[in-house]
Amino acid sequence: MRNSNVNNLEVFPNLAGVFDMVERAKEAGSVVRILTDYDAVGMDITAATITPTIRIGIERDIIKWLQEHGYPDLTEADVEEEYEPSGTTIKITDDYLLTKRIELDSIQEKVGGEKLWEYIMYRLQLPE
Repeated sequence: MRNSNVNNLEVFPNLAGVFDMVERAKEAGSVVRILTDYDAVGMDITAATITPTIRIGIERDIIKWLQEHGYPDLTEADVEEEYEPSGTTIKITDDYLLTKRIELDSIQEKVGGEKLWEYIMYRLQLPE
């Protein structure tokens, strides 16, 4: 089943090889997930894959998860940044993403790579 949202080569021409590799891996029976920042471009990358691909990237729920796993004083304000989404082809349905984003490296900077990896593993275990 082809993703009908966008033509991925028009939106991300420099990622053409990546999208091709994703499809080849799926055809070979591999399970493929995409790890992205929580921003409009991250959502767009997922939407632009040739066939639907599950995104396991950062979500706003990471703050609550981190608060429950050793970082009780962490807030969204500690890791978010203001931005203006540009170049995206999808309709932004989360008003938060119209003005803010949370990047993987912002989380890693605050909690370290090991804790970020724990969150990624948590996301991988969630039902599709």
